Amino acid sequence: MEGTLLIGDHLFVDKLAYAPAGAVSGRLLPYQPVRRGDIIVFRYPPDASRSYVKRVAGIPGDRIRMVHKRLWLDGKPADEPYVRHITTYTDSYRDYFPSAPDPRLPPRALEMLERHVRNGELMVPPGNYSSSGAPTTPPPNAWPTAASAWTISPTWR
Repeated sequence: MEGTLLIGDHLFVDKLAYAPAGAVSGRLLPYQPVRRGDIIVFRYPPDASRSYVKRVAGIPGDRIRMVHKRLWLDGKPADEPYVRHITTYTDSYRDYFPSAPDPRLPPRALEMLERHVRNGELMVPPGNYSSSGAPTTPPPNAWPTAASAWTISPTWR
């Protein structure tokens, strides 16, 4: 999200827009499903005191992979006019995802890859979304930057 949100920027987050609709609230509030390209805020899994801001790359049922820094959805290149590649180097895990995982990945990330990668594509499971983008400023003792480039987040936390 670097270039879109800068350190020190303030952001309003609508926690209700994607929340499960209740019997009454479903008629009164503007609930909507999460769509590809939406910007979401969620808690950083290893440290729930930190929030991550990322763009949704895949919705439940999508097949995702990266080919030379380009997102492919369901076997076709995705249209992402907002993408900016700010690194000059190639990272095989990030830029050709999913590939051989970084051995420094935490067990939870390795389990995600083992359970949801089929035929060279990440299969986004029901009730989850895939988001992309490495953190601009990783927290101390964070996952390696390339390892945090892809996450699967539950629909409701």
